[in-house]
Amino acid sequence: MVTLTQIVEDYFSRTDQANSTRAMVRAAILWVIRSGKVDFTEDSQNALNLLESFKGKDGPKVTIPRPKIIPSKDLNLLLDVLYGQAERKKSTRVSIRTVAWIRAGLVCGARPIEWFNTEWVDDAQTQLRIKNAKVKLRAPAFLRKQAEESDASSFQTSHDQELEELKYWEASVDYEAPTEQSHRIVPIDNNIDRETINMHLGFIQEIVSPHLDSIERAKAFKNYYLQTRKTLYRACRKIWGNKKLYTLYTMRGQFSANMKAAKGSAATAALMGHSSETTPSASHYGKANQAYSRFKTGRASAMPQRQVPSPEQDNDRGPIE
Repeated sequence: MVTLTQIVEDYFSRTDQANSTRAMVRAAILWVIRSGKVDFTEDSQNALNLLESFKGKDGPKVTIPRPKIIPSKDLNLLLDVLYGQAERKKSTRVSIRTVAWIRAGLVCGARPIEWFNTEWVDDAQTQLRIKNAKVKLRAPAFLRKQAEESDASSFQTSHDQELEELKYWEASVDYEAPTEQSHRIVPIDNNIDRETINMHLGFIQEIVSPHLDSIERAKAFKNYYLQTRKTLYRACRKIWGNKKLYTLYTMRGQFSANMKAAKGSAATAALMGHSSETTPSASHYGKANQAYSRFKTGRASAMPQRQVPSPEQDNDRGPIE
């Protein structure tokens, strides 16, 4: 049997790991010892002492600022770049789909993961029903893949149950289902915003076919999200280098700022799925003074929009790169 001390000695002797990997491995071993997963013996005490006395070297830090909101000037510049990519590369749809996701996020404030379970309540499409995804970390990062695989193999539902019960691609130990207000309703007041959301939902439906089983649908949505996120990341690097990095989640922060200016903090908390306007999560997002000018008048008017090809029109543009 390999002892914990031998594992730690092997950890010290390795030279093929990046600093970030070494830090994660050290944290994992420490967690196993401290959590009581192994008997606390002389061997485990010795391994613990070795790890606690060792401090690795800090690698170079290249941190790209991640703002909570996106100013209108930056938004227009980002959209111009993405539209330009879509016009130049006729064989790809990723850029235009990224535009649709950005715009839809600004319209309703849905978290990226929540789009998997978002639908219209009524035929007139005046109310959008979003299943809340409340994040609660309950396991260290190095256990997530194991839990994800276990969850995927044991979880099966019918297509009708998926919208209510399907767990996301992350492990169930990482995401705890909300106990109150499992869904929220976001009113959509004008046709331009409805078209924006329908465009995005259409692209998702095109990728996440209802004919797939629950696990395959979750994988398809995850891959679509990762493609879109990568496209947005590259566009930001092209424009700002290491100075700014906007994400799909940033649009939720801007939605918060816009709605706080137009409708107040209490109404915004309900629209975003927070339990109240005073929760820490509610205060994390954009503030009213960061809203776009058209929202500061109290009128949540539609966001100006260029013509975006529908999913049907976009089908002949070729496969996703």
